[in-house]
Amino acid sequence: SIGFDGIYVSTPMPEEPFFRIFPEFPRLLFSAFVEGNVMQVLVFAVVVGFAILSVGEKAEPALRIIESFNEICMAVVKFVVRFTPLGACFLIMPITANNRFGAITGLLSYVVTYYATIIAFVVIVYFGLIKFVAKGSPIRFFKAALPAVMTGFATSSSTATLPVSVQVADDMGIRKEISSIVLPIGSTMNMDGGAIMLLMSTIFFCNICGIQLSVGQIITLCVANIFLSVGTPAIPNGGIATFTALVAMAGLPAGVMSLFVNTMAVTNYVNTAVNILGDLTGCAFFNQLEDNKEARAAEEAAQAVRVRIAG
Repeated sequence: SIGFDGIYVSTPMPEEPFFRIFPEFPRLLFSAFVEGNVMQVLVFAVVVGFAILSVGEKAEPALRIIESFNEICMAVVKFVVRFTPLGACFLIMPITANNRFGAITGLLSYVVTYYATIIAFVVIVYFGLIKFVAKGSPIRFFKAALPAVMTGFATSSSTATLPVSVQVADDMGIRKEISSIVLPIGSTMNMDGGAIMLLMSTIFFCNICGIQLSVGQIITLCVANIFLSVGTPAIPNGGIATFTALVAMAGLPAGVMSLFVNTMAVTNYVNTAVNILGDLTGCAFFNQLEDNKEARAAEEAAQAVRVRIAG
């Protein structure tokens, strides 16, 4: 406060330049958790993760504590998810009764749009990598990957499908050292189908609720969606917890969760199947890179032999 002849005027403290440039960086350690600022929590998690990597072995006790806490949180999520269908049923009843078939028609258009987007993504990205990078036939690749894809569709769990994916990769002739790394990492981090669904759902419900998102907000949601999708638990309906964070970021009412849960009943299976297909695509991609590396090495060796013979 600044005083002039007994009159005091309250002036706000100027904002630090650092926080003006990086508004998503948490000012206080627990303020982001208390206020529910998901983006600041993600930034804090990334910073702590890099710090743990830089410290090395000395950070292992802290890492074990974090992993234990993560397992506890996953146990709570699994317990809550078991009761989600029942809760969604009671939440959707009044919405359907009040809006009759209007809400169902809107959700149907969203599901159709989602399927069209997924098909376009698979054809352009996955099949494009197989065709132009892995130098293979997309149709032949899809037929070979079908057992793992169908298992993922049936179980809605990338982790449960992992043994089948490993067997399929072996049948494709993919190197064991590649599949043993790419597939386990992909089962926990590659959530392409879920990422598409979560972002589409957020924008869809914002349009329904009349919330106008700026370009900056959409970019922020995209970045947060990438990090949140990587952290999505590889269990059936694991995206519910992730979508809750996006709902808070977008300022959506909690009631949209009931609609989202009902759409997951027809999209979650496809999400897992797409994720599995993406894991196998990554295996084929890295396997081809390794083939190219060996081919170049063999060509260089043959060229060296020819030079020695000519000399």
